[in-house]
Amino acid sequence: MNPDNFERRRYPRFPIDFPVEYWRIDISKSRPGRTGDISEGGVLLYLPEKIAVGQNIGVKILIGPELESKFIEALGQVTWNDSHFGKKDFYHRIGLKFLDISAENMEELINSLITQINLGDPSELNIPPTLSSPFEILEMNGREKPPRVAEPSQEGKWEVFQQREEETCPESDDVKEEEATKLPQELIHDFQESYTDEQRQNLYEKILAMGVPEKQRLAALANREARSLLIRDPNKMISLNVLKNAKINESEILHYARRRDLSPDILSAIAQDQKWKKNYPMKFALASNPKTPFSVSVSFVSQLYERELKLLSRDKNVPSVLRRRAQEILQKMNAK
Repeated sequence: MNPDNFERRRYPRFPIDFPVEYWRIDISKSRPGRTGDISEGGVLLYLPEKIAVGQNIGVKILIGPELESKFIEALGQVTWNDSHFGKKDFYHRIGLKFLDISAENMEELINSLITQINLGDPSELNIPPTLSSPFEILEMNGREKPPRVAEPSQEGKWEVFQQREEETCPESDDVKEEEATKLPQELIHDFQESYTDEQRQNLYEKILAMGVPEKQRLAALANREARSLLIRDPNKMISLNVLKNAKINESEILHYARRRDLSPDILSAIAQDQKWKKNYPMKFALASNPKTPFSVSVSFVSQLYERELKLLSRDKNVPSVLRRRAQEILQKMNAK
């Protein structure tokens, strides 16, 4: 598997070199390794042995300054591997997806990453929602960097993703009028402002009976009621295509940004859209939605006003590290 496919686009990957111990599930003895990069979804490891794809292993990663000796432990599954990268003692490289990590350990991991952000003001660093670049300035904490394989930069990754989506998803402008006539008209036109539960169930059953290509075409043309159903479709291609619907408006997008039953991919897509990301209520909605990926939430915190920062700093539904970040910004405001 191509390493670039590992946790593609869902979580930002931070190039940090940390010591790690790992062990196979069937063998309790641990061996040393190094990290190449880390994300909320997994870790790139440099190991002294090759481990097969699909194998589950345990890892213990030393995070933060070594004097503090903070460790996080997790169970992961190897998603890809390759070899002969020439790093002393660690000739094999694997991508590990986290399968089981405690909430405490995840918080420690996120806290370690956000500590690096606190080295500079996010607004000054101009951190995009993918938080791709600030960690390059750390020079791996002074340690020798692991060998790096030529990879596309984080900047512009979303554009690449969108291009790939566009190759398979029909754009609303490209959908011909005659195609619209082939779809159930009660799913296309807003014949009424509100629906009864029975009517809504009837629309839902019509959508369930459709195939994926038909749902994709519908998403680009659907009326408000149909959009509210399609936005929750488990197929990401369909739900993301709803956001391309020409009928969608700002209030509807804001409603989506506040919903906690939507995929993080939807919230990330809203955050990346130039049309919506400049809207202040949208920024707060995304920052305070616990389903928003952490990398997206933290990018908006420094753009909030005092009132919203106070609300966010007391919100028990968001990660504690995000609350602390809001508190730190408030303290800086009050110190001026």
